[in-house]
Amino acid sequence: MKQIGYDETVRQYLHKVCKQVSARELHPEIKLELQSHIHELAEEQISAGLERDEAIEIAIRQMGDPLLVGDQLNKAHKARIDWSLLGLIAIFIGIGMLAMYAVELVSYRDYSFFMNKITYSIIGIICMLGLCFWDYRKLLPYSKALYIIILLAMGWGLLFGQQVNGAPYFTLGFIRTNFLAISPFLLILSLAGMMASSWKKQAFSLKIAVYVLIPSVLYGFGNSLISLMIFLTGFSIMYLSLQKHIGKLLCYIVPLLIIVFFLSVGTNAQRIERFFAYTNPYNDPQGSGYMVIQSIQSIHSAGWWGHGFAAVISTLPTIESEMLFTYLIYSLGWIAGIGIGALALIFLIRLASIAGKVTDLYGSLAVKGFLAMFTIEFIWSMLMSFGVLPIAGVSIPFISNGGMLTLVQMASIGIILSIYRQKNRIPARSNSTNPLSP
Repeated sequence: MKQIGYDETVRQYLHKVCKQVSARELHPEIKLELQSHIHELAEEQISAGLERDEAIEIAIRQMGDPLLVGDQLNKAHKARIDWSLLGLIAIFIGIGMLAMYAVELVSYRDYSFFMNKITYSIIGIICMLGLCFWDYRKLLPYSKALYIIILLAMGWGLLFGQQVNGAPYFTLGFIRTNFLAISPFLLILSLAGMMASSWKKQAFSLKIAVYVLIPSVLYGFGNSLISLMIFLTGFSIMYLSLQKHIGKLLCYIVPLLIIVFFLSVGTNAQRIERFFAYTNPYNDPQGSGYMVIQSIQSIHSAGWWGHGFAAVISTLPTIESEMLFTYLIYSLGWIAGIGIGALALIFLIRLASIAGKVTDLYGSLAVKGFLAMFTIEFIWSMLMSFGVLPIAGVSIPFISNGGMLTLVQMASIGIILSIYRQKNRIPARSNSTNPLSP
């Protein structure tokens, strides 16, 4: 007997339905699902004694008007923009502009923090919106090439980059940036694609050597321990979301962290003392513990409403970057610190919600990796202001004077928005959603 799917009446019905659905990649899946329903309904009619053609006609009528069915399916699979996430980013950017305006008013440096923030924010918004309306899956085939290029750029910066405040700056023509600081986001995006496509084909030891050991050594030689921790956190979350082998992961990650710590800090007594100064800053109040003490005292003196917008503070350096959270509390009070902390928490919860809704493996891994890194950046930049964590080269995402780092962070949000926008338009039978074997 001729299959129902080859019946001309059924084919015409399916064609009319799919014509209403703009997500063309879903058409094969929709046709299979509707064809299955028509088959079940037709079989019931045939069992009741009707002829095949008549049974199919009744089944199609029971399915409903093809235009209405198609319109409902189109609404269900319509691309959606996460306006709440965009709203949070807009608030962060607004706070950042006000903060940089205040910093410029009180800074002794001849540098336009405010205009720099506006410039990079505008470029970042353009990049973010452009990536939002771009299909992120087009990047998947180039994941391995992107990963290699990033590692080469990190190595180039270490070998030929200019040292600025102890950090190697990547220089290529007019481009000059601390590439090690922005590389974790790029590495995690490329690793998400590699894990989603070819992770199960390689031995675990090879994966750790290629995907973790090489970038970790580069971070170690670049004295960028905080960038390493951000990268490893993103990698660990992606790995655990696939395989749940936390014991095996720790066996490789913990010794690696110890080795890289000694590569970065080494046996240099001054570096070790500076790293652990937060545990007892009053042992050296004018040396390694100075910034911790000044940060804590500034927060304590702020009260609920602070010392006023653009309040002068001469005892605390780098208020445009690492110490910006402290300065915002000092000038605007504890209420500002609580407000920014609440916004950060809402932002991270929203990212976690998006990660839970994405079924595509590549998109899910990318969102989880970005979520882990943003979590580290927000938590570290805030807690180090209170002396709970070591003061390191990490600042509040989107708000601080970040330059290229702000661009990369906003580009990451653009990728996340693209993933969210496409989440209802990816076929359930997509190869990238197949689970990986341990």
